[in-house]
Amino acid sequence: MRKAIIPIFLMIIFSCSQKEETKVKGPKQANLISKAASILPDPEPVDSIISIELAKEEPPKEPELVVIDELSPSYSNLLENLSFTIDSILVDSNETLLYLPWGLANADLSSDNKFLYALNTKSNKIYQFDLDRLELVDSYQFEREGPNSVPPKIWKFQLMNGQKIGFADYQFTGIYNFQTQKLFSYQFSEKDFSNLLDAPTIPKYESLQLSLDGKRIFFLHKNVTQEKVYLGIFDPEKEEGKLVELEEFAFLTQLYFSHTEGITHYVSNFADLGMKIEENRALIYSKGTSKVYLYDLSSGSLTFKSPQHELVPNDQIPPFSNKISSNQEVIDASNSLLFQISYLNFIYDDQRKMYFRFGSIMEKTEDHSPKTKKDVYLFAYDQNLNLKGETKIDELVKVPSYPFFKDGKLWSYVNVEDELGFAVFTFDF
Repeated sequence: MRKAIIPIFLMIIFSCSQKEETKVKGPKQANLISKAASILPDPEPVDSIISIELAKEEPPKEPELVVIDELSPSYSNLLENLSFTIDSILVDSNETLLYLPWGLANADLSSDNKFLYALNTKSNKIYQFDLDRLELVDSYQFEREGPNSVPPKIWKFQLMNGQKIGFADYQFTGIYNFQTQKLFSYQFSEKDFSNLLDAPTIPKYESLQLSLDGKRIFFLHKNVTQEKVYLGIFDPEKEEGKLVELEEFAFLTQLYFSHTEGITHYVSNFADLGMKIEENRALIYSKGTSKVYLYDLSSGSLTFKSPQHELVPNDQIPPFSNKISSNQEVIDASNSLLFQISYLNFIYDDQRKMYFRFGSIMEKTEDHSPKTKKDVYLFAYDQNLNLKGETKIDELVKVPSYPFFKDGKLWSYVNVEDELGFAVFTFDF
């Protein structure tokens, strides 16, 4: 029997920078964030239909061999008796007007988890927050033009080894220092991976990012027509690259729908791919499946993990066909997936030496807005991504926003009148 220890969240949150803790009994508090949800940005990408141009297709390269790792068929559920408390925190901006319209979608933590760096996507300014002192301590303005310029639209921002910063857009990667000087950059051209599909409907270089030492560039690519998904690895110094086929992710291409009317392309994508670059390996995952690949950066080996959850499905089930012939069929196919499981990214807890991952299933209502209530699940894995626990968190109606672990506690972003705030979860299991 799991205990729930919850505050009346909106009323206590963020009136000051001091921490507050409130304990509330049992399951009657199942609407934990029912009021606060209106100010909580949804951490999950909103599946929508967008207008883009017509695509073209080219065949992919031959893939490498995939090594599959079998999982134990049973385990003791570590999260069966999970309980938690929530503290509310407000970070002092020191009278600086913060602009984070997408929350912490483009943010990163220092290796010691002391500092949070968040990108202002409008001005290309990075804010540095001290999470121990709970205040803004510095900012770094990057140029839009000139020899030290960054991409006009930054898709990925990451902290790298040696006090360096990495930026990427859909085909550019660059390394900078905190003096805002450009140290390195590489712009992919048509000659790079020329046999991959290059279409406006699907990014050629999805999840484009650098290794932490800056020596390699990684990306993901899916070819919907051929039902193939690849990991791309590129050495910018040698200008050499290779592709590794992710065979167990092939079904994800069936979660992508598009239709052309004239020069307009309607797209709905439930096959979002993600990649978490660590010091010695990369984790490759998708919102449509519990499965994950581990790519070893030193040996080049690829390990496939397939956690077998008991509380939720392990995969989204594609519609009968993703062969779409009208805009309405794009909408209908999307609606068939709205109420299925959606997995989020992996979050590492360096104190427990474990990974955690949230999942959610949207409540079946006529309203499909981001404010629609969701069943929220939490999964726990060891360092080898073996499943160690799972639980449904009845007290939550949406997934915590842009969560990360610090000092063994889960921090979840909250925007309070353009000030940076957090709900801090203390788990007991």
